Amino acid sequence: MDRIKVGIIGTGGIFYGWGGYSGHLPAYPKIDEAKLVALCDVNEANLKKALYWTKRTFEEEANKAEEEGDFERAKELKEDVNEIKIYTDYQKMLKEEKLDLVDIITPVRYHAPIAIEFLKKGINVMGEKPMAKSWLECCQIIEAVEKSGKFYQYNENLVYASTWYNLKKFIDTGTIGEVVTIFLPLAINEPGAPTSNYWDPKLSGGGSLMDMAIHGITATWFLLGFDKKPLRVKSAEPYGVSIRMKNRIIDGIYQEIKEEDDAHFLVEYEDKDKSKWVTVYLEGSWSYKDSRDPVVIGTKGSIEFSPGGNSLKIIDVFGNTREVTIWHPDGFLHRHLNLPEPGGFLGEIKNMCNCIIRGIKPLCDERIGAESQAIASTAYLSEMRGRKAVYLKDFKEYALKIKEEEGERASEVLLAKLLSAVK
Repeated sequence: MDRIKVGIIGTGGIFYGWGGYSGHLPAYPKIDEAKLVALCDVNEANLKKALYWTKRTFEEEANKAEEEGDFERAKELKEDVNEIKIYTDYQKMLKEEKLDLVDIITPVRYHAPIAIEFLKKGINVMGEKPMAKSWLECCQIIEAVEKSGKFYQYNENLVYASTWYNLKKFIDTGTIGEVVTIFLPLAINEPGAPTSNYWDPKLSGGGSLMDMAIHGITATWFLLGFDKKPLRVKSAEPYGVSIRMKNRIIDGIYQEIKEEDDAHFLVEYEDKDKSKWVTVYLEGSWSYKDSRDPVVIGTKGSIEFSPGGNSLKIIDVFGNTREVTIWHPDGFLHRHLNLPEPGGFLGEIKNMCNCIIRGIKPLCDERIGAESQAIASTAYLSEMRGRKAVYLKDFKEYALKIKEEEGERASEVLLAKLLSAVK
């Protein structure tokens, strides 16, 4: 089997995951097609810690393989982990390693420049959400992809998670008729760890909208079908895109925050022939949930679900209910080895490796990532304009005018203007 040589840049929270094997590191030793060859992080202490846990994770997986009688795989994993190199400079990694793929999981500020540099050198790229700090930077990535002829995958893990795979199956097969609306709150009480990385818009490109709701944008669009066209966006009453808790404990001290900790907005999609449309209501919050539980509503019924649950509840128009156990594409692996739901991280990495091997463009590509960013940015612009509905084409004209006026400063200026709407 061909194996894809991968280098990871960034060893923070998404690298490790949040239990089970929800992050990138726990997924790699379970993916036969991937050969992890290098780790990179600017913080040397973090890098050494990452190498320690990488070795431990691979060795544990090798031991499991031996217990199952797969001695060839066990040997391969042990050899792989002993050959992994570490770098504090990604440019040095780029120069010294013959990579097929780079996995970018740095703070958002660095997504675009790193992706563009690797694409220019002829290396395929996976980039974490959001795609870049601004939509203008997303456009630069698209240009680099087109010039390089390489693949870019926008890593939205929910597209590969069990719940979403099963939801799409029932939607596509017409179980609840024509979809009319989707409600999806993605809300937590605090963004990961209460550190300044999450609360500095120059690093993160925004607040809870860009951390939480951006998942919902791409995931619900996936449910409807990426052939649907996102048309317009409206910041939704009563909270819109706003700061709900003015002071937070950040880096151990109370500080006044400058970016939203709550975002509620509507996104309207239409078919190419304009014969159908769907409205999606999204919440992305670091201040707990304000909205109703997740549901997909159609003309023949509805589907209630939990983003990380084990079943779907299908309700017809007469109130009759049936509960369906979620099936995963790797169902045998999870069921027989008693492994937890991977949350899509394993799926997205495996998908990209196989796309490179087979020469197939990833489903969730650079254009999906850029359009997801445009939808999020239009929500900020709607808030700026008094929570009026704003067409995506109007946001893009607004952004391109800033580019024309500001030149190299355009991305920073656009971000500052959009976040000025947050109050």
